[in-house]
Amino acid sequence: MNYLCSASWSRLADSKLFRSPSDITRETASEVLVGLSLIAIVLSTAALYALMSFTVARRTREIGVRIALGGRSSRIVFPQ
Repeated sequence: MNYLCSASWSRLADSKLFRSPSDITRETASEVLVGLSLIAIVLSTAALYALMSFTVARRTREIGVRIALGGRSSRIVFPQ
C-alpha cells in the first residue's frame, strides 16, 4: 500500500499540476526570450535580403553601363 501511494504521489508531483511561481516565471521568461530571438533572426534576415537586393540592383545598372562603353567581361564583373 505504501509503495502504491508513493508511486502515485511521485507521478502527481512530477506533473505540471503543482508548479511554484518561480518555475512559472522561468518558463515564461524563457518563452519570451525564444520569441524575441526568433523575431530578431527574422528581422536580420529581411535586412540582409534588402541590402543584397539594393546592391544587385545598383550593380546591374553599373554593369550595363560598362558593357555599353565596351568594357571586357572579366574587368566588368571583377573590377580592380
